[in-house]
Amino acid sequence: MFKKVIVKDRTSRELVNEYLIELKQNLSREEIFNHAWQKIVNDGLVDESNRDNYFMKIQDENLII
Repeated sequence: MFKKVIVKDRTSRELVNEYLIELKQNLSREEIFNHAWQKIVNDGLVDESNRDNYFMKIQDENLII
């Protein structure tokens, strides 16, 4: 099942980009976070060193960063 991952800046809360990511039921929230974060870093959306400037929460069927 695919769910939407919405990336938002912590300060401005503006939408940066949207991703589709496969979230398997056997993944923990931390594994989902790491998977989504790595995709975002790999796509050049954010610098991995800025991880502390972002947060992620699971809301309904969306992951919001």
